[in-house]
Amino acid sequence: MFNFRESISTISLITTTLLLTSCGNKPIQCKAILEITRKADLITDTAKTGNREELMNIAKGLDQLATELEALNAGDQRLGLYQGSFVKSYRDISQALRSTVAAIDRPASDTVSSALNSLERATSRNQILVEDMRTLCPSQ
Repeated sequence: MFNFRESISTISLITTTLLLTSCGNKPIQCKAILEITRKADLITDTAKTGNREELMNIAKGLDQLATELEALNAGDQRLGLYQGSFVKSYRDISQALRSTVAAIDRPASDTVSSALNSLERATSRNQILVEDMRTLCPSQ
C-alpha cells in the first residue's frame, strides 16, 4: 500500500542529501540540520496526553530523524560534530521514552522516577545542542 508520508520523507531525505553532497556549502548544511531539528520539535510538540502510544510514536519519529541525520554528509568538520551529537541525542531521547513507557507499564515509583530523570537529562542536552547550532548557523 502506498504511504504518502513515507514517500515525502524519502524524497526530502534524498533531496537534502544531494544538496549537501553536491554543494558542500555550510549555509545549506546548516539549513538541512536545523530543518531536521525543527521536525523533531514538531514531533515532540504533538505530545498532548503522554499516553503510551503517543510516547512510542515520538520515539519512533526521533529514531527516523536520527537516521535522516546520519545520511547527511556534513562537509564542515564542526557541523559534522553537531550532526553526530544530534544523532546521539535523538537516540538517547528515544531510548528514554521507551524506558519511560516500560516503567509506566510496571509502576514501581523508583523505576518511573528514574526513567523520567533520564528523559529530562536527554532532552536538556538536546536543547543545549539546538542553541549552540543556532549560534553556529545564525542566519538559518
